Amino acid sequence: MPTLIETGQSERGWSRLEAVLRCPQYFAYNYLIVDAPSAASRAPLNRGSLVHVGLAHLYARAKCFAEGTDPDEFYDVPTAMLLAAQRYGKEHLELTLAAVTAYAEHYRETDKSYDVLDVEKLVEATVRGHRFTKRVDLILRNKRTGRVSLLDHKGTSRLDKGTERRYRLSGGVLSMHWFGEALYGEEFEGSFLNFIELDDPFRFKRVSPAPAPAALVELPQTIADADERIASLSGRDPWHYPR
Repeated sequence: MPTLIETGQSERGWSRLEAVLRCPQYFAYNYLIVDAPSAASRAPLNRGSLVHVGLAHLYARAKCFAEGTDPDEFYDVPTAMLLAAQRYGKEHLELTLAAVTAYAEHYRETDKSYDVLDVEKLVEATVRGHRFTKRVDLILRNKRTGRVSLLDHKGTSRLDKGTERRYRLSGGVLSMHWFGEALYGEEFEGSFLNFIELDDPFRFKRVSPAPAPAALVELPQTIADADERIASLSGRDPWHYPR
């Protein structure tokens, strides 16, 4: 049976830490009270999740074709997204499948210049005594320069300068830079946000986040502080976390 690639959040990643930093009660709603968020509030996340599944299978199969292995080890893109829609909502399938199809055509020639090194790669590190994980959506090697890029897929309803700025200080984006340097050293070219605007006509853009050296320096302490806040609230009624 073909593989359906796991594209969900990593177990000890930035999303949970960001949630508790934003508001401990928000963290509890999303991580401890699993039915609390409404379907409407989760719709953008579910659309993004379906896009992640589609892109994961697009690139995993491309890697197989390039390496001469069997691409049918993985479901084709439409089948993978149909299966994932049972979890994320069939009402989002038509739009997201159209977006992924348009994306594949948009980057058809550009992506011929790259080798796919990995898809949905799970990496982890110990940060000041705290386990920290990340799922890297896509890792590409430039065929001409030999340098490696890490990409983070971002589905968005609106793609503009504000959308790009919103991720500049994200711990998920900053930590991608860490892992890129650790994994590839001098071969590391940089990390990129791979935006997909989920509104027909679809738009696409790959952006290198603006430098944030101070935030990068402070990130280990931020990770430790957030993880310790979660631990300090353990055992409290999740409906009564600080707001």
